[in-house]
Amino acid sequence: MAQPVAPEDTWGLYGANPQHILGVGTESTVLSALRNAGRIASRSVGYYWGMDSVGSKDDTSGSLVFGGYDRAKTYGDGHEMDFTLGRDSCRSKMMISISGLSLNFRNGTDVSLFASSNQEKPLRACIVPQNPYLMSLNQEPYFDNLLGAIGNKFVNASTMQGVDYQSTLLDPEIQWYDGDFTIKLNTGLSITIPNNQLIVPERRINENGEIYRNDSQPLLRINRMQDGLISIGRFFFTSAYLATNEDAGKFTLWRANPTTDQDLVALGPSNKPVDSRVTCTAAPLSTVSASPNEGEEDKGDKDKGKTSETTTTSTATPESDTGLPIAAKAGIAAGAGTAGLICISLLVWLIIRRKRRVRGESDAMSLASVQTGWSRSGDMKIGYPSQGYPHFIPQEMGTFNERRPPVEMP
Repeated sequence: MAQPVAPEDTWGLYGANPQHILGVGTESTVLSALRNAGRIASRSVGYYWGMDSVGSKDDTSGSLVFGGYDRAKTYGDGHEMDFTLGRDSCRSKMMISISGLSLNFRNGTDVSLFASSNQEKPLRACIVPQNPYLMSLNQEPYFDNLLGAIGNKFVNASTMQGVDYQSTLLDPEIQWYDGDFTIKLNTGLSITIPNNQLIVPERRINENGEIYRNDSQPLLRINRMQDGLISIGRFFFTSAYLATNEDAGKFTLWRANPTTDQDLVALGPSNKPVDSRVTCTAAPLSTVSASPNEGEEDKGDKDKGKTSETTTTSTATPESDTGLPIAAKAGIAAGAGTAGLICISLLVWLIIRRKRRVRGESDAMSLASVQTGWSRSGDMKIGYPSQGYPHFIPQEMGTFNERRPPVEMP
């Protein structure tokens, strides 16, 4: 879901994207190639990160769908929104408005992170699926309000060796927060992040590439920043499902259904479901339509003047008595005929080339005899192999040097 990063943008490569990225965001060459090849009906992507805690049996694999989305991974109605154009700070073009941020304690109490309960101005945020955290928050007032509500403090940010890079390391001496976190959009969609996706033990990658964890160090998957545009990262999609469609200029959010079931839906350029068997042709076959009465004498003359129609279809051709489809037989015959013609043409070309080479050498020798009176003779003493031909005939250099006795320098 990431955007391409310019080579000179060292902070972009070093900072937010420490892992490999598959570019399927706006202007993706991957999606354009798939659509132009007829493999997908639109430049659309379905994205779900999956449940990603540390060692939990409830974790599930993620999902990435090209040309549509996985309906089985969604729950409830989708909330469709338009791409936001002309905002360079949100390169994904997926801007959302957050109307509520709240902590959900186990005793049933909800605590808002907004400065006041009557805050009317929503928070604008940019969806950046490749960012390695749940979201980023301005330190004042939202992040400070969060730490105050859970009774903990900021220790440091996870470093480059951490799996959850740029997330917040909390004080391990203070009891861990055991509640959930809810993000509410102005569309009415409410996404609740469970506790095991919000606060996890710190994980690092050692020199051998192995991942190990520090169970005594709590990590909050929220990035603290001083100012700037809030971003929504990958762990938001442990509880939400995203489908983007660049051709339609729209994206859709659902509540996620953490299931291993699969129900793929193809999306067209208008962001509506389409029949992939009609709009996408993975392996087209050529079929020739013929008249069922072509053997009758009264219609024979008419059929001679007609040109058979050739159509492309992704449906199977009826099989004959031998078990092979008609199109397969035609393809085999055409392939065999083509291969035979190629072999014959190659053989004729080699024969003509050889004759021309022999004729050229003969003409050159004749010309040499006429112009210089020179002719090749077995009685000549040849110092180099190339001296067997006149100097004006193209020739290769000798493959060995003439042997001479050593001579002392003066």
